[in-house]
Amino acid sequence: MANEDRAEVWRKRIEDMACSGLTVEKWCQRHGTTPRQYGYWRKKLGAAAKLRTPPAKWVAVTVAETPPAPPPPSSLTLRIAGAEIPLQPGFDPALLRAIVEALGTPQC
Repeated sequence: MANEDRAEVWRKRIEDMACSGLTVEKWCQRHGTTPRQYGYWRKKLGAAAKLRTPPAKWVAVTVAETPPAPPPPSSLTLRIAGAEIPLQPGFDPALLRAIVEALGTPQC
């Protein structure tokens, strides 16, 4: 068996052991190998993986200023004839006038 083939077999074995939920000793007993051999391949393949991993690159980051939150809208509550009418900026004055007149009209 070629070295690269053997390495691929051990990559799969190491992955299988990691997913098995078994201890290294129990996994090795079930698969006819020794913990020493397992450790050798794990170390060897781990070192090879580190050599293949490109180093991290730094990236410049610019922090954007967030605009301040707008102030909460000012509101007004009109209390007239036992009714409360909340008024927000941009209310319709004609509608308010009609409501106030209706509240001031005596009931029959």
